[in-house]
Amino acid sequence: METSTRNFVKDPEILLVDDDDDLRETIADGLEEAGFTVIRASDGADALGHLRTSNLPALVLLDLMMPGMNGWQLSEVMHADPILAKIPIVALTATAVMDPESLHLADAADWIAKPFDLNEVLEVIRPLLRERAATATAAA
Repeated sequence: METSTRNFVKDPEILLVDDDDDLRETIADGLEEAGFTVIRASDGADALGHLRTSNLPALVLLDLMMPGMNGWQLSEVMHADPILAKIPIVALTATAVMDPESLHLADAADWIAKPFDLNEVLEVIRPLLRERAATATAAA
């Protein structure tokens, strides 16, 4: 996979991966209203196609339980690639509590339990995006 020639975009794009159309659109619309660019994917394979062919997002919001390529599988593929492994993942899960081992297994920077609202998403992703921007600035 040739990912090293692609760049992370300057304005933070978020890749939102969820098989629930209504939830995906509601969260994407809210994030866009908050000033983010959101790329939507309906499953892991769709997300992987985007990751392999487009600019790299600053963060991935990833549903873990999906048909086809699920979030666990996509996370595994991402973390096997040195470029994709740099993208923080926030796991979206119907599990009320995610133990540290499961979080580690998903290679997720953080997690959000469903159901959630936009404010919860923003509280989790904003610090991760600030950290990512600071790391990118220091590396430049």
